[in-house]
Amino acid sequence: IVATENNTTVWITPRTDIVGHPAGVTYSITLNEGQVYTAENIYQNVNQPGRSLSGSIITSDKPIAVTISEDSVTGEPRTCKDLMGDQIVPIEVIGNEYIVNKGSMFSDVQEGIFVVATQNFTEVTITSIGGTTTQQLNRGDTWNHTIVDDLSHVISDKPVYVLQATGFGCELGSAILPPINCSGSAQVSFTRTNNQGFFLNILCPTSAVNDFLLNGSNALIPGSVFDVVPGTGGLWSGCQLNFSSLTDIPVNSMNLLENTSNFFAMGVINGGTATGTY
Repeated sequence: IVATENNTTVWITPRTDIVGHPAGVTYSITLNEGQVYTAENIYQNVNQPGRSLSGSIITSDKPIAVTISEDSVTGEPRTCKDLMGDQIVPIEVIGNEYIVNKGSMFSDVQEGIFVVATQNFTEVTITSIGGTTTQQLNRGDTWNHTIVDDLSHVISDKPVYVLQATGFGCELGSAILPPINCSGSAQVSFTRTNNQGFFLNILCPTSAVNDFLLNGSNALIPGSVFDVVPGTGGLWSGCQLNFSSLTDIPVNSMNLLENTSNFFAMGVINGGTATGTY
């Protein structure tokens, strides 16, 4: 937790026991601009019930930044161990509808999403090609849902967070997903830092699948590579493209993806199956 202004009061209600404080008991700290406070889980095996910090509540009287992380996460049954994390966003900017584009993990490594409710009696429904499943969550509850199909649709009747755990091979990473009511971008620039695997995950309105340009070319991302996202009534489509060869996206090159008719969302997976990924 990082303060942006002097004399910032932060109230923390940890979901599980942390260093110096028990689960479920709210306490406060005071920070000045630039000061950092870390709340550390006392447990290492967070897969057991009641041992995860997911769903902890943080409030403050002045703006703060909050980063979450978990080290040595294993892509079981493989032995890769990775640091996962992201900077989370305030509840004012989360939403009710998300699309999940599967990563590139080995077939025996599970990847999934963590849905966190911010209000009691929140109903969440996840739809993929394999079917639809629904759960009811209360404030701070977390639903860990395994992702099997390439595209999944998440919708809820109250605002929720959705964090995706995915990666390449057995190397895991994580990211807070933006809701689809976040407008996205008309163009995104990106680079490639190494000669290992390189994938682009793209989501967009179905009406825009034929309008992508990658570095000015309309041949590299044709509309035929997109699939409709289940549960969206055909309105949204997504794809994952493998650019692991160095022909179209060389190492250290600057690249521009744009859509000439609508906004879109893009994710990058770059790395090796056992060396690390982002």
